[in-house]
Amino acid sequence: MPHPHRLLLALLTLAPAASSASETIAVVATGDCDGASLSAHARTVREALARRVGAPVLSAEGTARALGGLPRGSLASAARLLSEAEGELLAGGSMAPRERARRDRLALSKLSEAVEVLLSLPPSPERWKTLLRIRALQLRFYAGTGRSAELERTVEALLRVAPDYAFDPRLHSPAQLEVYEKVRKRVRERATATLKLTSHPAGMVLYVDGREVGPAPITMKVVPGTYRVEAAAGARRGVAHLVTVSELAEVDVDGAFERSVALEEGPCVEAGSAFGEREAMLARFGSTAGAQVVVGVRLERSRQETRYLAVESIESSTGRRRGGAALKLTDGKPASGALDALSDNIGVLPDAQRSIPLSLTHDLAPLPAPSPPPARWLRPAAFAAGGLALALAGVATYEGFSSRDSYRKADVVPHQGIEYSPADQARRDALMRDADSARTAMYVTAGVAVALAATAGVLGYLSREPEPVVIRF
Repeated sequence: MPHPHRLLLALLTLAPAASSASETIAVVATGDCDGASLSAHARTVREALARRVGAPVLSAEGTARALGGLPRGSLASAARLLSEAEGELLAGGSMAPRERARRDRLALSKLSEAVEVLLSLPPSPERWKTLLRIRALQLRFYAGTGRSAELERTVEALLRVAPDYAFDPRLHSPAQLEVYEKVRKRVRERATATLKLTSHPAGMVLYVDGREVGPAPITMKVVPGTYRVEAAAGARRGVAHLVTVSELAEVDVDGAFERSVALEEGPCVEAGSAFGEREAMLARFGSTAGAQVVVGVRLERSRQETRYLAVESIESSTGRRRGGAALKLTDGKPASGALDALSDNIGVLPDAQRSIPLSLTHDLAPLPAPSPPPARWLRPAAFAAGGLALALAGVATYEGFSSRDSYRKADVVPHQGIEYSPADQARRDALMRDADSARTAMYVTAGVAVALAATAGVLGYLSREPEPVVIRF
């Protein structure tokens, strides 16, 4: 029998391997991203899954890291940090060297924090102006303290995205301006990589490292390195693409997707309720965030007016739905027992870790997959058939009036007694033929119109969106 401590050591050795083989899971709210309660429910589900599944469940910050991180403040808070750092770095008067070094470290730390806050906010001209103020303060400080290495790094960080930036000669000495021009020349010589930016739709305003570079498409010569590419998406920060450029890098910004992503209250994706649309959007989010499985959390209401959380797991690579469950909300919260049983019922656990599914209670119900959506061509085909039916009905009506008119004219052809003259007989025969032909055309077009109207009705019925899933607790 193995020694107990050797058995424990073997288990500890195997545990990391088993954990690393697990799929990473991102939990994201889906629906109305402006509602704080939805993000709170997603956080509750994330915590419950983390207790059961463990490390593979990404935190909110971990989920948003590949998207540029969660927002960390506001323009006002960044400006406040900048003002505090400016007051400490440029403070006059005598001060002990140790105290001065401590205050300098604190001020530089505040500047770094202000940059992080700014980059976590939606791109805007105001954000870029504040970033420039921070860079200018760093330059003044590094130049004044003789830190040439830090000075050149700061200049290069600025010039690599704004190569034509003009330094104010009132704030910098001739010697400093000479150093800046030397760095500018070096940056231009090293700008050998190509960054191509496109967007759908074309013309979206894009930002690189905080600076507006114009509407897409854009091709830039840049210094090899890592850049942050963002699109203006209104008041939301959206997705920030962190792209490493060595020789050539291309970034395609999908406006429909990126404007649907919100990070202010936690990872959230605005997606419609149509079958397939939500799954595709969640799969896209999971792929962008680097998670193999994404768990969507949304608020729903049953026909019995029961409010519940609908939780479903989607494979990021395929968009396939693994499973789902509904958690009944009581006093605005799901029951803890239902939360504990959630992971066993939505398909996020490997088979080896999955226990026998717990019996569903009045607090947890299965969330069946919705019916497949109708084919996209059905609705346009229904409109086309209906329109053609109306057109043919109009033709049939015209032919009917034409036939009646021809019969009427044939009846009034003049004749002597009971006989027609040869000319009158020929005229009457022609009118009768026209009337018969028009009547035949009327019957044919009317029959086709009726058939097309019936076809339009059938296609319209088949093109109906499936009924929403009914959840019964």
